[in-house]
Amino acid sequence: MIRSPTLRSLRPRIPSTVSFTRMSSSKTEPLALPPVSSSNGMKLAVGSQKPVALDHLGPIVVNKDGTLSRITNWEQMTDQEKSGTMKMLAKRNAQRRKYLEETVGKEDL
Repeated sequence: MIRSPTLRSLRPRIPSTVSFTRMSSSKTEPLALPPVSSSNGMKLAVGSQKPVALDHLGPIVVNKDGTLSRITNWEQMTDQEKSGTMKMLAKRNAQRRKYLEETVGKEDL
């Protein structure tokens, strides 16, 4: 009998320099955005059709339970760490999303 790999066995190793912040809808205080420095801050008019890039916040992480989080120390990471983390997260997020779509259903995501 061939056993299919579990989500745990497919999970790549996360570099020890990565820390996560969970974004959930619990009754706790909502997470605040990091302060905007005056040098790279952007002002956006309400109702503007101009797209806003939030690249400085780092990639979104899909957690096992379907909640989303971000990497809290993204701005302190080196370019090499960011590159490795992005590659690892792209694969892991795709695996987790596929698993969640199969088990929970697409309409619930």
